[in-house]
Amino acid sequence: LLNTIPDTELLDIIQRSIEFLHSYPEILEKINDDQDQRAKEKKKLRLEDKKYRNQTSFLPGLTYSKQAIVAEDLNLLPGRERMKPQTVFMFMMIRGYFGSVTDQESIERMLDSQTLNVILQGWNIKMPGITTILENLNCVSNETREYLLDCQVKSIHANQLDSFKKIMIAAVKINFF
Repeated sequence: LLNTIPDTELLDIIQRSIEFLHSYPEILEKINDDQDQRAKEKKKLRLEDKKYRNQTSFLPGLTYSKQAIVAEDLNLLPGRERMKPQTVFMFMMIRGYFGSVTDQESIERMLDSQTLNVILQGWNIKMPGITTILENLNCVSNETREYLLDCQVKSIHANQLDSFKKIMIAAVKINFF
């Protein structure tokens, strides 16, 4: 009846994650670049499959291009709308909180979460499929993950949470680790 967000630990994690993104918006750019790279790699595979199916070298006098397709050289055209980088980051944090996004318990928790449902509705997004979530999480490169960790360390130092005791408290409270 009421469209309010229940005050849960998951809400706290998502709110802190979004606040963190406001401090380091370049993380979203890096996630977007990773998504572009994955899209180009998939496009390359589709083009190579099409090229293979269209081979005509077995017909006398007909040849096909043997030029290699390079993913970085491909241009992406408008297609299906993909998951926004902010949503990918949120699901990265949820995976850290739940421990997975693909085991049965995590799937049930995400699907049953009123908190997650209200947040996604507020962003005008339907709950993505589990495979979609997983594919988007897997496209985030190790370099982006390392950059994210560096930003977390900077945030810890900026908030003067750099003693061992405070880091342990911050890790439990913020749930970055």
